[in-house]
Amino acid sequence: AVAAANPKVVVVLSGGSPVELPWYDKAAAIVHGYLGGQAGAGAMADILTGKVNPSGKLAETYPLVYDDTPNRDFFPGRELTAQYRESIFVGYRYYLTAQKAVRFPFGFGLSYTTFAYSDLKADKEKVTFTLTNTGKRAGAEIVQLYVAKPGAEVFRPAQELKGFAKVQLQPGESKTVTIPLDDKAFRYWNTKTDSWEVEGGSYELRIGASSADIRLTAAVEVNGTSAPNPYAGKALPHYTSGKVQRVPDDEWETLLGYPIPADTVKIDRNMTMGELNHSRSPLCWLVWAVLTMMLNASYKRGKPDLNVLFQYNMPLRALAKMTSGAISMGMVDGIVMELQGFWVLGLVRVIYEAIKNVVLNAQMEKRLRGA
Repeated sequence: AVAAANPKVVVVLSGGSPVELPWYDKAAAIVHGYLGGQAGAGAMADILTGKVNPSGKLAETYPLVYDDTPNRDFFPGRELTAQYRESIFVGYRYYLTAQKAVRFPFGFGLSYTTFAYSDLKADKEKVTFTLTNTGKRAGAEIVQLYVAKPGAEVFRPAQELKGFAKVQLQPGESKTVTIPLDDKAFRYWNTKTDSWEVEGGSYELRIGASSADIRLTAAVEVNGTSAPNPYAGKALPHYTSGKVQRVPDDEWETLLGYPIPADTVKIDRNMTMGELNHSRSPLCWLVWAVLTMMLNASYKRGKPDLNVLFQYNMPLRALAKMTSGAISMGMVDGIVMELQGFWVLGLVRVIYEAIKNVVLNAQMEKRLRGA
């Protein structure tokens, strides 16, 4: 409605993660401030008025819709298990490999000036090229170095970010930019040798303004470590193609090397407050019922209570980390005994550990005051 009234509307976007932008083409421009903090408004005003030339690049991919994300069906997890079926195909590694259209690619960002890339020289230790400010404003460009292995035997993303540099340039100015490559640039984790390995052969070094805007390329030969392919003879079609949105159970188990773990609740320190209904203690059932009632009531109001939601999903061990010393890990272990059905022993353990905790806290406070 705002854009209909004024086609030159500029949207200032503030957020800590990607969001859907179905209206993006209705805006004359979008300026992303991420989470700017106390001085964010002043900084944004400097950008909007032209006092400062923006030079940021996106640190994640913005998909068209949430359903395009590779982990939509498996995250967040259920009960104790979160299945990372997407494997190494996280973020841009997925979208580029699966050739999935996106709203804005990883590394994308515009400026009040323009830049030209030229004269690439490359070897397996570094890349060197010339960057020129071809516009009328001083500005900075964040150049990015990606490494690709065409025809790789071991499945891997289409390309991976291996270096970047932020270069400040005056109008018409050129600079020689060098980005080094270290021993991590060509390696992958081999699950058969339990170590980092390098697949030998030809690699492509790509210099770009974003993951989808490659300006310069060069090929280099790299010696491998001759490690065996850990996936040889295994049927992993979704992983070899990168199209990991719908990996079937059998293929996921093939990659894991063992059956998918059952979502069985274990009564231990890692049990969450929202799982107390699986315990063997009526007292803990009551705690779970109260928390669940409070959480459901907030949902019905249309305003989820984030404090209750946090407590609901908090493991018991966090009680010893987030109560300023009021609850010790020994007391948590007593609570676990209570949950396991040792009602009297658990209660005695909690009381004993509570007294012990008070004494230890008093001794610590005395030492701190003496210091």
